[in-house]
Parts: sequence; structure tokens; C-alpha cells
Amino acid sequence: KMVDKHIDELKRQLKHSGSSVFSYVQVWNSYASTFFSSNFGESANCFGRQHVDDMLATHQRIQQEAFLDGGAGQHSNLIQHLQQIIAERFDTSNIPDGYFFFPSELGGLEIQSPFITLLQLRDTVVSDFPELFSDVFAAEKAAYLSAKKTFEDGKVQRRYGKVLDPEFRPQDHETFFSHEEYSKFRETLPASYTENLVDVWNRLLQKPSESAVDLNRYDAVCSALDNINVYSGKIAAFHVMSAYWKWIAVVYGPELIERFGGLNIVDAGLLPMGMAELYRGERVKWQE
Repeated sequence: KMVDKHIDELKRQLKHSGSSVFSYVQVWNSYASTFFSSNFGESANCFGRQHVDDMLATHQRIQQEAFLDGGAGQHSNLIQHLQQIIAERFDTSNIPDGYFFFPSELGGLEIQSPFITLLQLRDTVVSDFPELFSDVFAAEKAAYLSAKKTFEDGKVQRRYGKVLDPEFRPQDHETFFSHEEYSKFRETLPASYTENLVDVWNRLLQKPSESAVDLNRYDAVCSALDNINVYSGKIAAFHVMSAYWKWIAVVYGPELIERFGGLNIVDAGLLPMGMAELYRGERVKWQE
């Protein structure tokens, strides 16, 4: 219900964003991408893949509800909606999808997609908790059996250290203790084997890393990236880009190269970047 309330508010803000496409994109980036993504929480291994799937499903519902044609009952999305607006206003059709996602320095609208990062995290987040803990118990069992064999072979070295009575022997000192006793304090005592509970605990508290796409250095997109003469801080040499912008370049780059001969959608000299940055730097004026 809370999400539904904000979807209604998003639709109202988009409706009153004015006639500017830039303003429309700015409202979308601020509300639909930044606001929703921040309030859904960051992905963590302890939340598992289900949390990522829930965020993906909710973002999908946001788009469907925000661009629902009430009369026809047809669901649309942001890109289709903007394509329709631009076609009606500027009599321009067949706009490549990359135009909407590429950075403004290269002539794009720089729409922020929450789906890309979530999909990249989905493949790396911990998804099988039972398997994770079964590995711990298997390693613990193997360590126990190894210690037991060492004891039974008489290869144990006594370590006196700060023992109060070096001559102390338990009554059953010739019998190795049980696995139950060996694992009784696994939560508090340090373990001598890897994949112990501390390792699992630390891993579950970590944020999964984004799974970046790869690209052959002889690929046309890779060559086009090397020939970009405008520094955007986003689309650059492939090895320095973030996982998000690598995905953008690999998915939408080929179509842009085919249409424009490179990744520059508009010639850098024709872009009023000062005005665009000033406009984008302004705070979004929310309708009361």
C-alpha cells in the first residue's frame, strides 16, 4: 500500500513536470530511480536473492502502473512513453534505445535504470543459505576427524602454556572427545579451519559485488570507446568504467555505432552542455 501511494504521487509529479523532456527525465530519475531504490534498501548477502527479486518485481510494477493507459488498459514503460512524446512533439521516430540511457555529454538523456544494477547483483548475491551452512558443518566434521586421527596416532603435542596443573589428566584421557563436545562452542571459540561460522557471518554482512559484463578488446564497441573525445566520467575506456556503464555500452553501443558511426549521438560542439548542466543541477520542483 505504501508503494501504491508513492506510485500515485509519481504519476502526479510526471503529469505536472511541464512540456520539457529534460524535466520529465529529471523527475523520473529523482523519484522513480533514486527515491524508490533508496527506500527499498541495499542488497546484502544476508537478505538473499529474494530481496533482489522483490525489488525487481516492484520496480517493474512501478513502471507498469505509472504508464498504464486507463482507457485501453494497456501497460507501457518509460522508454515507450518518451518515444511517443518525442515523436508527437518533434515528428521524429525510430529513436534508438541507447539515446535514452547514454550520458548527456554524449548527447543522451541519461535515464537512470534501477534494473541494471539489480540484475548485476542478482547473480552474485548469496542464494542458497542451507548450502552455505552445510559447507561449514562439513568443514567442521573434516577438522574433527583429522584431529581425532592425530590423537589416536599419538601425534598430539601437549601445550602447557598457562595450565595450572601440568600433570592433570582427565579420567578418559585416552579417549578422544565426541563431535558434539568438539562443536559445542563453535559460536565463541576460534576455528582452525576455513569456512567456519565467523567466515559465513562476515560474508552474509557483505554487499554483493556487481557482475560486470565482459568485452573483447577487438570488439567495435571497445574501439569506439577508445575513440571518444569527450570525457563524461561514465562512458570511457572499458577497463575503467563502472559495471553499470559497461552494461549500457555493451547493450546499446552496437546500435548507436550503426546509426551514428560511433558512440557520440550528437557532435560535442553542438551540445549546449552549460545550459544542460545548469538545468540538471536545479532541484526538482515538486508539485504540492
